[in-house]
Amino acid sequence: MADEAMDVNISNNSSELRSMRCEQCLLNKSDGSASFSQGDTQVIAAAYGPAEVRLSREIIDKATLEVVLRPKVGVPGNKS
Repeated sequence: MADEAMDVNISNNSSELRSMRCEQCLLNKSDGSASFSQGDTQVIAAAYGPAEVRLSREIIDKATLEVVLRPKVGVPGNKS
């Protein structure tokens, strides 16, 4: 897949347009990656795999998808 970037304008109301940007293939060591940004918010997603499932999480007749969320700054955890 080629490196691509796309800008999209999204309207919240008739007088305000917010720009959204998408890019693909950002990370070198992943099987796929993308970046989505709008205003001051940016999300980077990556896919790695396939990999062996941990025995404690294996379900023989179902597929397994593990999702790991990491903040850019700070320690991952629950907000109180």
